Amino acid sequence: MHVQAFRRIIFSEAKSLTEAFLLIDTDRSGFCDAEELRAVFVRASIEMSAEEVRALVDAYDSNGDGKIDLKELTMLLNTTSRFNDSGRGIKRNLVT
Repeated sequence: MHVQAFRRIIFSEAKSLTEAFLLIDTDRSGFCDAEELRAVFVRASIEMSAEEVRALVDAYDSNGDGKIDLKELTMLLNTTSRFNDSGRGIKRNLVT
């Protein structure tokens, strides 16, 4: 349920994987943490507890670092047929 809602929100706001990632990664760290993901739901007026957001992160955090990177976001969004970019524009928008 939450994954579908998240996908619906992101797909309605973003035109590319780069744009989707940057919508979430507001601090430009190169990762999306639970608070940044929760903010997406808040913007869409969807109530989610911290535990629910943490469970969403844990479900897609394949490397166990507690954050969602570009590869993991791609899996979460299942973007193979939705966006035609590969997140190439992300690097130039991140704080280094």
